Amino acid sequence: MPWAERRVEKTPFDHTSILKYLTDKWQLEPLPSRRMAQANSIAIALRGRRRDGLLTRIELTEDQLTPPDIDKEEDAIDDNSTHDQALTRLRDYIGMEADETAPRIYAWFARCVEGVKALFRSKKPSRVYLTF
Repeated sequence: MPWAERRVEKTPFDHTSILKYLTDKWQLEPLPSRRMAQANSIAIALRGRRRDGLLTRIELTEDQLTPPDIDKEEDAIDDNSTHDQALTRLRDYIGMEADETAPRIYAWFARCVEGVKALFRSKKPSRVYLTF
C-alpha cells in the first residue's frame, strides 16, 4: 500500500478504526458508538505522502490463475452458516422475497447509506431523497 509506512504496526485495529480515521480527518461529529470512541485510528499507520517505486499493478496470465473448484462451490451453496442465516433474516426483515429482483434491496441500501450520512451531518438525522 503506497500510503502505509513500511513497517509492522502492532497497534490493534478493527473495522471501526477506519471510521475513526475518517471522522478525524474530515472533522466530522463522531458516531454515537462506544466501540468507535475506543477504536485506534489507522492514521498512525499512514504516511503524509505516497511512497514511490511501488508496483502500479499486478498482471497474471490466464494459466497463472487457479480455476474454481466446482465441488467446493457446491458445498458452499449448501452451507447454512450463521452468516447465511443472518442474511436470510435481513432479507425477511426488509420484506424481500427470495425470487424478487435486486432493485428493492438497492433502494433499501441507499436509504441506509443516506441515513448514515445524515448522522454524520447532524445529531438529528433528516430524510434525504435520492434521485437517479
